[in-house]
Amino acid sequence: MGIFNFSKKEELNYTDFNTMMIDNVYLIKIPKEWNKYESDRFRARTKNKKIDFSITNYGKEISTPDNFGIEDLKNQFLPLFDKFVNEGGYVSNKDLEIGENFIYQSFKVGKETQYYYYTSRVIKNDLRVVIALIIRQIGKLEPKHTELIKDMGKSITHKIA
Repeated sequence: MGIFNFSKKEELNYTDFNTMMIDNVYLIKIPKEWNKYESDRFRARTKNKKIDFSITNYGKEISTPDNFGIEDLKNQFLPLFDKFVNEGGYVSNKDLEIGENFIYQSFKVGKETQYYYYTSRVIKNDLRVVIALIIRQIGKLEPKHTELIKDMGKSITHKIA
């Protein structure tokens, strides 16, 4: 047996995180093993490029802080998930989860598994930011990535001035 074991599968256990500023609006924790790279939005990936992460967001004016909730997220993103399956060739992993302030669903797309997590945060009394987290991973569904994207979503906090 040599010094290097090339048949050994690279196993990432996410225990250490960096806090990243997104669009100078909010903070999120991502695994230290992920490297940020230049793009039109925030993106990071593993060194071996088998996992890609992106985060996007947009503001939505609201009349009161509680005037946009989980029902609004459901109305906005459940039809999108249906469109992925019906028009985009995605195959649902049948793991839809709707929490108090998020919607999660993963899909098989060709040789990838894609994990989608949508949430929102009130930034000011009249502005709510809708946030989309997406992990694209080569290979089959991995429960650790399901938990990871949910943990990342829970880690989102307001920027401290």
